[in-house]
Amino acid sequence: MMNLTATLAAVIGLAANCADLPAPCGLSIVEKGSGRIVPALMFNTSFAVRCVTDNDGVIALGAPDILGKDTWFGIEGYGYELKKDFIGNAGFGVKPKPGGSERREVDREMKAVCLGRLTGSGIFAESQKLGRRAEWRELGDMRRYDVQCVPLGSRILWIWNRAVMADGRTVCAVGAATDASALPPPEPPVVPSYKVMSGEADMFTSLFEKPDWTVSLSGVTVLRDSAGKQHLVAVYTRYGDDGKALSTGLCEFVKSRRRFCMLKAASGERDDFPVGHAVRYAAAGAKPVVLFCDPFPRIEVPDSYEAWRAGGSAWKKLPQPEVESGALSGSMAYVPGAGKWVAVYQAKKPGELWCAKSDSPYGPWTSEKIVSFGSHAFENPVIHAYALKPESRSVYFEGTLTNRGGEGKRGYVPRILDNQLLYRLDIE
Repeated sequence: MMNLTATLAAVIGLAANCADLPAPCGLSIVEKGSGRIVPALMFNTSFAVRCVTDNDGVIALGAPDILGKDTWFGIEGYGYELKKDFIGNAGFGVKPKPGGSERREVDREMKAVCLGRLTGSGIFAESQKLGRRAEWRELGDMRRYDVQCVPLGSRILWIWNRAVMADGRTVCAVGAATDASALPPPEPPVVPSYKVMSGEADMFTSLFEKPDWTVSLSGVTVLRDSAGKQHLVAVYTRYGDDGKALSTGLCEFVKSRRRFCMLKAASGERDDFPVGHAVRYAAAGAKPVVLFCDPFPRIEVPDSYEAWRAGGSAWKKLPQPEVESGALSGSMAYVPGAGKWVAVYQAKKPGELWCAKSDSPYGPWTSEKIVSFGSHAFENPVIHAYALKPESRSVYFEGTLTNRGGEGKRGYVPRILDNQLLYRLDIE
């Protein structure tokens, strides 16, 4: 009994001490000129404490070694900068007051606008520390990346090839849906609201029929057969423990099983399968085709389920264009308002993201660099083609910020690393 009494007293004392802790100070970061909030922007203090703005563009400063003290915050942003001082430091000083608020401006140097994070935990963590966004709920994953998206009626299906849960488990090929009008927003903040496709209590489970396999899905699209029935199809690649591809094959979503089920397979990783991101195209006087792009068209398939299943001569392998800085991964789409085909791609040069334009999906292409991610890389950029309207002159794209590329020393980015970031790029 005495031990229980002592424990209860300690807990009550701890709660009282926590209640006496000073409220954090909110630091808001906005873009100079436009005043829009800036999410996913990193700062380091002079004593190596790293802070990152959440989707509301804020940081909660509550550490006892920061509150009430003049503190230097050095900017470490991709595409957002501040003027350097005479010794080369770029940042600002803040003296955070308990329960107070501060606001600082940064300059946008890149062409694209960062709208916010789409996946992972703590999307509004800093705001919640400040007593805001009480309605926000987490889905239980820490990281979710490598995305495919496809319109399904009034909804958009999202499939991520990797999701890392809070308990450390990695789940392959997970899915969720959103209303077609929910994403992307024209301006920040991004408030993603996903309905998980499978699993219990909104927890992610694999959409592939072999949940214990390490697989990736690619070329996800909807095709009609000769009778008009729709089929949700994809290409799967299975990997071994050493990361090498064991097999590649076609698969189809079976509604009764709520899983992608295998149709046929070939050994190893294949560059002659319809992988990448599906784009529909019909030249004047020609039958419509589906171009499977990464970022430029690699495989051309007649727009039918039967042709997709047939393989062989029904699939046409296309030569890859030479573009400035080279292309590792990406996607493309037609932007009606600009009258251009636009591709966004990860360059071969570490850490760089480029945009290419053409009058035709087959090129030739003119390219320009959008942003450099320095010590990190921005993998598998995907254009939100479903969001393009007749008057559109901008594209929305997302991709994964990773440590698997870049140049120089690679730093850890709390919550953002191996998650999806959304950008808007004005074409003209």
